[in-house]
Amino acid sequence: SHRVMCEEADYIICATPRLAEWYSEPNKNVVVCENTVDPRDWNVKTKKKRIVGVVLSTNHLKHMHIVRDAMRAASGFKDVEVQVLGLDPNWDFPYTHVGFTPSVASYRRVVSRWSVGLAPVVDNDLTSCKSDLKWLEFTISGAAMIASDVTAYQHIADDCVLRAESSLEIGRAHV
Repeated sequence: SHRVMCEEADYIICATPRLAEWYSEPNKNVVVCENTVDPRDWNVKTKKKRIVGVVLSTNHLKHMHIVRDAMRAASGFKDVEVQVLGLDPNWDFPYTHVGFTPSVASYRRVVSRWSVGLAPVVDNDLTSCKSDLKWLEFTISGAAMIASDVTAYQHIADDCVLRAESSLEIGRAHV
């Protein structure tokens, strides 16, 4: 089981102090190594299109509504493409679906084309352990980020992220 693996591990490396707190219960040898991105890994070019993107997985199924309304609003703007990377949400408005990428390099190529990246997160015990990795990826690629106002993004300066408390706020005020 996962717990047994954690108990038996020599060390556990976590991306956030909050996640380390959770893992320190079964194993006292926990190290925090925060996420970083290397600019040399990102081949950022001038953006030719205005693309609003989001990365979705099965982890987002319960809170898909947070981003759906925002993406619907973005799809209504002239010359804006809405793009979903990963899970296909089967929305009833125009969007481009890009399946799960086969490599980190191909993921970077997709995200590097975005003008705006959305990071919808429901605030709960699990997501309070998340890191700011999406912010790092979006900003290194030159995309503005609109994110839920949750723990992972609270340390980021206000002029570096647009925070939204709800999908309605994301859709109406920011996109």
